[in-house]
Amino acid sequence: MCIVAFHAWCRCAGVYVHEALSIEEEAGAGLGVRSRTALSAGEVLITVPRSAALVSGDIGNEVPVPLSAVHALAVCLARRAVVSADGEDSIAPWVATWPSGLQGHWGFSAARTEASRWNFELQALVEQQRTAASAAYAQLHEAGRAELLSWESFVWALGHVGARGASIDMSGERQTAIVPFVDLLNHRPLGDQNATLAYEPAQSASLSDDKFVVRATVDLHAGDEVHLCYGPKDNAELIAAYGFALYPNPHDRLLLYVPLTSASDPIRAQRVAMLPRGLQLSRGRLARGAEAAGSAAGSGEAEAAAAGARVNVEWRRCKASVGEEDGFASARSTDSGEECGEGDVRVDLCEELWMVLALGSAASAEELFAAMLSRGGPHSRAACALLEESSEAALAELPPHPRDRLVDADLIDLALAARAELLLCVSEEARRFIDAISRTLRTESDGLEH
Repeated sequence: MCIVAFHAWCRCAGVYVHEALSIEEEAGAGLGVRSRTALSAGEVLITVPRSAALVSGDIGNEVPVPLSAVHALAVCLARRAVVSADGEDSIAPWVATWPSGLQGHWGFSAARTEASRWNFELQALVEQQRTAASAAYAQLHEAGRAELLSWESFVWALGHVGARGASIDMSGERQTAIVPFVDLLNHRPLGDQNATLAYEPAQSASLSDDKFVVRATVDLHAGDEVHLCYGPKDNAELIAAYGFALYPNPHDRLLLYVPLTSASDPIRAQRVAMLPRGLQLSRGRLARGAEAAGSAAGSGEAEAAAAGARVNVEWRRCKASVGEEDGFASARSTDSGEECGEGDVRVDLCEELWMVLALGSAASAEELFAAMLSRGGPHSRAACALLEESSEAALAELPPHPRDRLVDADLIDLALAARAELLLCVSEEARRFIDAISRTLRTESDGLEH
């Protein structure tokens, strides 16, 4: 019944939906949109007037407190969905198609929160968003506008802004928008989607409104689900905002903990001083900005114990052919040359990571300064060994997970499997470097003997 009412609401709001499209219940993914007949690439599937969408740039004076775009949009959504549920501008038929309850991490049970403790990136993201939300709500109180909405309504709206809002380039400015009917389209990784969303401003006086347009990017067959790409998001972002994870996820990433110092390290101070800008000592947390207080060089607690740094590691997708910028074939490394071959996938080991590895593996102050001058390269055997040690330690810290039974697995198990796959590839890459260095040393030794 809610689908019928929603279609009627869309017609009144000027939303165009191709006659071949239908709203369907998707296994494990809520509602989705499928095509009943074949459609050609380039066909317009959905058109939504800007006036029918909730756009952060259109809020104006509706939120009388200066908030971020996301928080302001949440206030606007909560008021329209709850306070104005029965008014002329009611969006109740649209909201009725949304999942009930809190979305993303806002709806996490205590058990799910505990089960995801291993995911440092997710925990940091959740803490950041919840702290920002509390500060935004406090602003409403301080401005004497707490009557606008309750904390429960604000959190409900924040979850839906995160799960249904899209960051869209609107005439050169990125804005957050929740677009009716478009918000029913489910996600596929970049390169696997079959539709695209664009904002098209009015081109002439004859056009009554700017609009959002969804077009097919490939030929669709009868029964195909229509997918958008929500962006190159890692599993922490997907879980926090949408409440799902992907395995494999070509955009997954992690902050690899690399041990640097110990209480008995004679060159501890030099190692810390040479850390790349933005990184500080970490004992299970990445210290940046305000978080660096208490972890930076000179902090007695951090200086008195073993510590390290967390550095970004992610997949490196290689072009399978000219023009294909998002080729993703295999989740494991190969024994081919240093450059990726067609379809090969390796991890992206950034310069910052090699710099930290060089600092952590240096046995003397002289080696530290040499590492600084060379920006962490060429990669030493000790640095590669530290990379292998760090990835293997991270693997050992992961909870057990059913890697062979992932068809109907929980999102935490999917994220665990994806994390393990990435760490395995990092470890393999480290061993590949070690083997290459060993072969080079043997060749040089044989040359000297002859």
